[in-house]
Amino acid sequence: MPMIGPNALFSNLLDDKEVADAFGEAATLKHYIAFEVALAYALEKAGLAETGAGLAVDQLAGTFQPDVAVIAQKTSEDGVTIPEFVRQFRAHVGETYAKAIHTGATSQDVMDTATVLSLKETAGILSGRIDQLNAALRSLCEQASGVEIMGRTRMQAALPIPLTARIDVWQRSIAAITQTLDEVTTSLPVQLGGAVGTRHAFGDKGQEITDEIAGRLGLVSSSSCWHAQRDILVRYADVLSRLTGSLAKLGQDVALMVQQGVDELTIRSGGSSSAMPHKRNPVKAEVLVSLGRYNAIHLSGMHQAVIHEQERSGAAWTLEWMILPSMCMAAGKALSLSVELVKSLDVPKT
Repeated sequence: MPMIGPNALFSNLLDDKEVADAFGEAATLKHYIAFEVALAYALEKAGLAETGAGLAVDQLAGTFQPDVAVIAQKTSEDGVTIPEFVRQFRAHVGETYAKAIHTGATSQDVMDTATVLSLKETAGILSGRIDQLNAALRSLCEQASGVEIMGRTRMQAALPIPLTARIDVWQRSIAAITQTLDEVTTSLPVQLGGAVGTRHAFGDKGQEITDEIAGRLGLVSSSSCWHAQRDILVRYADVLSRLTGSLAKLGQDVALMVQQGVDELTIRSGGSSSAMPHKRNPVKAEVLVSLGRYNAIHLSGMHQAVIHEQERSGAAWTLEWMILPSMCMAAGKALSLSVELVKSLDVPKT
């Protein structure tokens, strides 16, 4: 899912393959299967599926190869991926254990849980890159020790400040966001509500089944479903926007600091110009600003997607599928660029 459409010319500049893969078809189908296997175990444990159903479904899942083309075609008709996926999975499992597949669940349960699992994987990717960025910033601070620059307010010269003071602002902002990302990630819940969010098909076993699925998938259990209550996804999107916004501030500062005549930092390599070969454009710094603005714009779309009518919204739900993965990709790319940018910076000798 490239951020700029199917145009390979821009992919190295803007796309993030590792994060994209976390939302790709292979990962999505893996998460669908994991949900259905966990549900089969939970149904068996609750006495709502045959003895041995969980293990049987689990073993058969290992050889299941979904027909992606057919699922994609049916999705254009159904608006969701799960009806055809479940049909294929049940056919693969066979009649004996078919009732352990998807019983009591609905499409949104599977798809929301898959989204949450992709978000959890993405958070791991982002955390690793944040560690790299922190290390690069610490190294830059060592270079900057004892160096003063002009502090500027409203882009006007104010008073001299240590160069490390400006770097410290970047570091503290990232540290605060890292803590919030950890908090949001550890609270990601499984989704299980059934047809209308009441878990009615499970009788009095709904919470027990939810707990079991959550435990098997490494997610938080929930006392109720969140089909039409999308706060958790908006919180995650907010962290993404705050992260790319902070990295955009870093990028904007660097772009100003490397200007000829200012020269508070230098970049070892910059972008070239077709008309002015002497130029070295701060491309990575500029893209950080663009990615920060991109996520700020899309965060408003996630707030639009909070408006889920009644027990389930097709329109608001689809909007989330369009926005959230691209916000994750923007955050991942911004972190990669930030690491590369900071590592390329030098403090001029005075």
